Amino acid sequence: MSLLVVGATARDILLTYAYGIAIARGTADIDFALATQDWMSFESVRTRLIKTGDFTAQDKTMHRLLYKNGMPVDILPFDGVEGINRHIEWPPERAVSMNVLGYREALESAERVRLPGDSILNVISLPAFMLVKLIAWFERGRDAPGKDAYDLYLVLQNYLDAGNQPRLYSDAACLLDDAFDYSTAGAWLLGADARAVLEQPGEERSKAVITDILEPEIDSTGSLRLAAEMDRRDPGRSLILLQSFYRGFLGQR
Repeated sequence: MSLLVVGATARDILLTYAYGIAIARGTADIDFALATQDWMSFESVRTRLIKTGDFTAQDKTMHRLLYKNGMPVDILPFDGVEGINRHIEWPPERAVSMNVLGYREALESAERVRLPGDSILNVISLPAFMLVKLIAWFERGRDAPGKDAYDLYLVLQNYLDAGNQPRLYSDAACLLDDAFDYSTAGAWLLGADARAVLEQPGEERSKAVITDILEPEIDSTGSLRLAAEMDRRDPGRSLILLQSFYRGFLGQR
């Protein structure tokens, strides 16, 4: 079994702690994705954590534990418990379904972060984070407007400053012309890197899922729901970043 840090904690590690990029919204919990063989293995991990005495279970919320300091800890299983549609269905009733597309790919492309004490932690990369957040926004955006959109905007705006600026002169050299814009170049590079996360045999459907989410949202004559949630003061700028990301994802200049 492999463990992967996802969610806002991963965002903070890769942006704030690594590069000093300011974040307006903190996080009160920590999210892990667990590559597990089956539901029995997942339940075994969950039970062992509770038996340490450091974690307590949350009623009717199988994926959430409460750490002894009060911090919620979410553990999302994937891989062996996925259906062919890349969803998991929570036992025992299997009435609640969750899309875990992107987590398997995120583990393959994870950043290995060294913590104090020389322990190594797998952290979801920013391109994979973008993919997972797009899916989360699409599936729960109307129930929690703005939550995932904020994270998407933050990464789009700051991708070059998160260690990618030198790549302007190699991977993004095609953008260095009179129309060059720093942030949109970063969004384009993020899109190209997000596509690379999905560049594995048999992942054509995964790329199509992301395309289907983005196409209505980059249409300047559409509702601009995602762009507006990203920045209500300047949805036009959000739209430009999304369009640049999409071109990078498609491999277009």
